[in-house]
Amino acid sequence: MNSNYEDNKFKEQLNKIDKCQKNSEKSGYFVDAEKVSPFMKVLVKYPFINLLLGSVIFVFTGLSIMSSYKTAKGIKELFLPIVYNFIPFVISFILIKIGMKGLKYRKN
Repeated sequence: MNSNYEDNKFKEQLNKIDKCQKNSEKSGYFVDAEKVSPFMKVLVKYPFINLLLGSVIFVFTGLSIMSSYKTAKGIKELFLPIVYNFIPFVISFILIKIGMKGLKYRKN
């Protein structure tokens, strides 16, 4: 009984791999579309959320860098805040780019 279950599970995995290989050229194809989180579905459906979120992160990161620049007494005190804000800065650019691309190709 257990081997029959394992065989079915194995065949199911092979079918998923086969389906994925057949549809690999189709952009936006998901083998298990029901496993995409609802949050990600909202971000894809409403690209202005990406744009807004990226803009907010960009503004706060910029303000943080400017405030650390004003309070820094030397170059050593300025280096770490720039390093710490690098990742949010990159994430904000990625979100803005995804939002702009989504708005450009949005189907009304």
